[in-house]
Amino acid sequence: MRRRLREKDGRFRRASLAGDFGLVAPICAACNGFNPRNVNDPLPKRCCQCGAPFVDRTKEAEA
Repeated sequence: MRRRLREKDGRFRRASLAGDFGLVAPICAACNGFNPRNVNDPLPKRCCQCGAPFVDRTKEAEA
């Protein structure tokens, strides 16, 4: 999710969940659902959408 923010000089810049809102949204490997949380919070034990044991798809793709 990205949002465009207007700067003082009238130009737009992109906002990020982590930088501007303090959130990250890891993706569940089982259902591809977003699990939003604060930046410093640990990963959930279960997916908030499907209830399966949570495996972060973004970390899985990096490995």
